[in-house]
Amino acid sequence: MRPLTRAGLVALTAGALVFASCGGDDGGSGDGGGGDDGTPADVVARGDNDLKFDKDSYTAGAGTITIELVNDGSLPHTLLFEDDDVDFDKLSVSGDGDTDRGTVELTPGTYAIYCDIVGHTNMKAKLVVN
Repeated sequence: MRPLTRAGLVALTAGALVFASCGGDDGGSGDGGGGDDGTPADVVARGDNDLKFDKDSYTAGAGTITIELVNDGSLPHTLLFEDDDVDFDKLSVSGDGDTDRGTVELTPGTYAIYCDIVGHTNMKAKLVVN
């Protein structure tokens, strides 16, 4: 058996790095079909170039709620809660087909969601939690 030469060792290492860098989706973008594990979101809000969400009101059951923001246009959008007491990381999408998702723990009630990008003041909706 021949010992590995320096060139052979470099080629072997480079090949291993290529395979190691091949990974799955980071969950930051996609088609809105579900999370990394394929689980559908409880609420899917869609934003477009008309600067409004696709619905005026969304509904979900109380508890841990998965919310997904899908961009159906070319303009960036965000989604956050108007109530500062709601512990939720802002969702942000930059272009057509981009998605972002997060989870929030909510009790029954009505919550206001909105986009905080300047000029997107019409992007408001309600989330009714039963």
